[in-house]
Amino acid sequence: MIFDNMNAEQITKILAITEKVNFPAGEIIFKQETEPDGFYIVIEGEVSLVKINDIGKDTELTVVGKGSFIGEISALDEKGREITAIAVSDVVAFRISKEKLDIMQKVDYPVLVKFYLSIIRDINEKLRRINDEYSRIKEKLQKNI
Repeated sequence: MIFDNMNAEQITKILAITEKVNFPAGEIIFKQETEPDGFYIVIEGEVSLVKINDIGKDTELTVVGKGSFIGEISALDEKGREITAIAVSDVVAFRISKEKLDIMQKVDYPVLVKFYLSIIRDINEKLRRINDEYSRIKEKLQKNI
């Protein structure tokens, strides 16, 4: 869960810097190669994370749901978005802007560190899913050779 390593007071501080947003099914939450303005915590619904290649073909990397972070890597490293996020179903999320994170870093750094640990765990889970899918694809390709 998102806030497993945090107490009620710490969770309240994080929620205070969020903005609740809604996306209907099919809506693009953010596009690949755009500048990040923050990131999201999915509260309800599912989001497809898609990579668009050089010829415009899209590949779904994974689908995430409740409790997942999306857009966090680009927001934290301040580089352009590497993927497109599309609402598969109606989505409710908390948005956290880069500006609010910067303020939190100055005001309550220990809480932010605990929050970043939650983000790291979520990134790790996504990476495991993508690695599993890559392994399945590689195995299929090797059988066809």
